[in-house]
Order: sequence, then C-alpha cells, then structure tokens
Amino acid sequence: MTPDESSQGQPNELPMGKSFTESEQFKSLFAALKGYGPLNALDSDPKNKTFHDWLSGAGAIPVNSDDKRPPWVFRAWNEAFRAVALWPDESIPDTQLLGHLSGLVSSSPDAKQAAEKLSGVIGPLVGLMPKVREMAAQASVEEAAEFFAAQKKAKERAEQAAQMSQRTKIFFAIAGMWEQVAKFKSTTELFNWLCTLKSDDGRSLLAPNTQSREIRKVCKIIGLRYPKSKET
Repeated sequence: MTPDESSQGQPNELPMGKSFTESEQFKSLFAALKGYGPLNALDSDPKNKTFHDWLSGAGAIPVNSDDKRPPWVFRAWNEAFRAVALWPDESIPDTQLLGHLSGLVSSSPDAKQAAEKLSGVIGPLVGLMPKVREMAAQASVEEAAEFFAAQKKAKERAEQAAQMSQRTKIFFAIAGMWEQVAKFKSTTELFNWLCTLKSDDGRSLLAPNTQSREIRKVCKIIGLRYPKSKET
C-alpha cells in the first residue's frame, strides 16, 4: 500500500533522522490519551468483562487477583490466539507497531465491527488511526515504507484469521464459555454441546463429519480433564 495522493509533496518538518512518532504533532495527537488505559476502560463498565477475559487470556493485560478461571482456560486462549497469529511474533519498532495496528482495525467489515464493540476499550486509539496514517504518509520514504508494509501485513493476517480452522474455533468456544464447559461430566457432553453451537453466519461450529475424538485431542492439548469421563 502506498501513501494517499493527497499527502504527496507535503513538507516533512522533522529533522533528518527523526521519526514522525517523535514529532510535536504526533505527541499532541496522543496527548488526548493521557491517563487513558485499556484497563481503566475495562474496569469502568461491567459490560466489558468479556473483553477483559479475552485480553487477560491472551496475556495482553494482567489477570485479576480474584480470577477463578482454571489453567486449561488460559491454555485454550493461548492456543487460539497463537493459531490466528494477529500480533507480531516479536518486538518491533513503534512505526511498524502503529502500522500493524492500523492494518488490524481497517482490515475488514468484521474488524470494524469488532472495533465498534471494543469502542470503550480501544476506541480512542482506533479513532486516531486515520490521522496517524496521514502522518506516516508524510514521513521519510523509509519510515513510510515500514509503516505501510506493516499495515499491509496486518491486513493479510486478519484475512487469514477470518478463515480460522475448526480446532481454533473450538479453542475460542471453550475459552470464552468456560463456565459452561466446566459443568460437563465428560468429553461426550462437551462434544454434544459443541455440536449445538453456531457461528455468526448461522453455520454450525463443527463440521458434520467431526468425531468426538477430535474433542478429546483438544482437551488433551489444553489439559482439560473430566474426573468421571472414561474416554482416553
């Protein structure tokens, strides 16, 4: 992806070798977020509990001291997020990190809907992305290239994540609805329940030919064991 034509030819006021993230314009843009943090937004609204579980399960924010989730829930979250691979595998420079975030929040209608649902959590940050993209387009050739390359890569990752495998969907279901999962007495009960679940488009979570042994494999991976279950 290349910078917008509207930003072409505009002067770059930064000193040679300085990143656009070090500019006064950039600092002023993010000054509005002073004192803001995802944890503040999450804790201020009970409706955000689901998103708190997602983020803490992914290790993005600390786990509350009164969290009652068993270890297998966190393993399920870890497997799910590892499979979709939406976030960089290693630490990257700020310019690339901003490009990556820009790509994720603008990748698809589904991503935009997710951003809207998370408006109280990351909404303020998402709202700044159009201006950040404009500033990146006016940065040095090298820095602009890094930003938009990261944005493109993030969009590709998001598109791939939208086509997640059935096993990944199972990990998400188990992690997200762990309280229901914990009530079952066997993997057979878990399998029968998963058979009833449907995705947002109305399709069943499990393919018609899915066998219960697939669920037993999932349980083994995350360490979910039912005391009264005789399956191995």
